[in-house]
Amino acid sequence: MPAPSYMLSLLVRQYLFLLDAFPGRHPCSWLIWEPGAWRAARSTLEANTATTHQPQSRAAHWPVGSDALCFELKGEPGAGLSVGRASDSDIFINDLTLSREHLTLTFNDSAWALNVLPASNALTAIDDAPAGVGQDYPLRSGAQVLAGEVQLTYYDVAGFLSRLRSEAAQLTKR
Repeated sequence: MPAPSYMLSLLVRQYLFLLDAFPGRHPCSWLIWEPGAWRAARSTLEANTATTHQPQSRAAHWPVGSDALCFELKGEPGAGLSVGRASDSDIFINDLTLSREHLTLTFNDSAWALNVLPASNALTAIDDAPAGVGQDYPLRSGAQVLAGEVQLTYYDVAGFLSRLRSEAAQLTKR
């Protein structure tokens, strides 16, 4: 089942409206697709069939004023979510530098772990350390995952609330 996704700007506004009630509405961890270099497939067919493109640079050009996409990670013990550019992925990321079946996120012992799939033929790193295929990597809040040229950030509930507070403070300063 696809993970619910929201634009970060929408969640910030919802947080400003709900404040302390926000965690009751969204008591989950989050995976954030950060703005950055994006090599989108032109069609669903291309996303599902094209060869994975190798990253050319480490996000050399970041779009100004872009919004992040936030995936809500609802986990029950043993639950798993697929992440890739295949349109039937639980977390679908339309970027040709990501493999169709790139990684999985699994929920065990009240925590999420990342596992790079054997079908992945693109670089994956967690906090700048290469991630090997087939190993479980427990995620800590704030962990930066680079999959191809896609920058992802994992947050637990407290970490995501801290990010929302920071984003809200910047928004209300203007």
